Amino acid sequence: MAFEVNFDGLVGPTHNYAGLAEGNTHSIKNKNKPSNPQEAALQGLDKMKKMHNMGYKQCVFPPQERPLLNTYNDYENIVVNSSASSMWAANSATVAPSTDTNNKKLNLLVANLNHSPHRRIEAPGTFAILNKIFSDTSKFKVCDYIKSDNDKLNDEGAANHTRFCTSHDDVGLHLFVYGRCEGAWTLPKKFPARQTYEASIHVAKNLGLKTAVFAQQSPESIDAGVFHHDVIGVGNKDLYFYHEKALLDEAEVVAELQDKFNGSLNFLCVKQNEIPLDVAVETYLFNSQLVDYEDGHMLVCPISCKHNKKVNSYLKNIIGSIIKKVVYVNLSQSLWNGGGPACLRLRVPMSELEYKSIHNEVIYTPELDIKLRNWIKKYYVTNLIYDDLMLPSFIQRCREALNELTNIMNLGDLYLFQKK
Repeated sequence: MAFEVNFDGLVGPTHNYAGLAEGNTHSIKNKNKPSNPQEAALQGLDKMKKMHNMGYKQCVFPPQERPLLNTYNDYENIVVNSSASSMWAANSATVAPSTDTNNKKLNLLVANLNHSPHRRIEAPGTFAILNKIFSDTSKFKVCDYIKSDNDKLNDEGAANHTRFCTSHDDVGLHLFVYGRCEGAWTLPKKFPARQTYEASIHVAKNLGLKTAVFAQQSPESIDAGVFHHDVIGVGNKDLYFYHEKALLDEAEVVAELQDKFNGSLNFLCVKQNEIPLDVAVETYLFNSQLVDYEDGHMLVCPISCKHNKKVNSYLKNIIGSIIKKVVYVNLSQSLWNGGGPACLRLRVPMSELEYKSIHNEVIYTPELDIKLRNWIKKYYVTNLIYDDLMLPSFIQRCREALNELTNIMNLGDLYLFQKK
């Protein structure tokens, strides 16, 4: 029996608000605001605990080494090299289960995140982490990121990828949403379109997928602050929950998805007059986790959805149909930087045998939770500003924290500073 496992990014000790994410309105709005790394990490753990307690398979995705300072030149842009953005594990890779691939292995292709310098540096670290977790090459294949010297092959990973299926044991249908392609004439005017069609094609081919649909994101949504598709649409099994402004050619995409899907695919489209686009972006309604629940689905929403009267009312009205339950999580520290519940986790469909083959110490348990909470309280500060990032004492503290984390999770010498 196959199921989906959530690999949630553990927030790193350098969590800060530098406003580096162009097109991410939350990130831009909160630029230079003091951050609370300890609270951010504990909020993330609270979500993992909640999912685990509800019976979902939950794992912990370790943070990357930050500040990443391996040469003198790295100090010249301390903000970029201190970004804790790897916490949003949805951007780390694109995943295809063994049911869907030509090589019959669970394939993970590392996202190059080529558009943004602070995220581009994640790819080598992500590759190392994934190889540590999915080390059994008889069952897993970790594909290296797309090497590109230009912006024609920008890969944003699972944040622009959705897999539909009737059950996790069946072959799935993959939806790739891109922002632009070579020769496209309909493009956003205010913010950049990060993901490219060419990269999506490359990813689908390298993962060995059998069936895929490629759709252009609405330029209007990108200009409204929808920098990735998972801010305006989310899918799970036989349900696609999205805003009517999500896609450029909605009717054509819906028709193609239904035609290629093996079974009946359900579409829950939120209209502009129900939830305006700006409200959807502000509350991160569509960055909720959509997961299996009884004979339907459950939404795990950011608490901002509950606090907004219009969104809260909408969610109450849809409960009982295909959405059976709505729960809320407080991720304010992450949300202020532009990442909600869905951003924090990488979804990995796998079989029981594959699950037993991953690095065991990343699997969430109450015992691991206690160890991580104590570790966070020992090393993470509660107030962090730009000037702190350059303090030798802070840099040393971060390295001591990560060194202890590798012992807690039995990760070996995972980080570059450990290998010197």
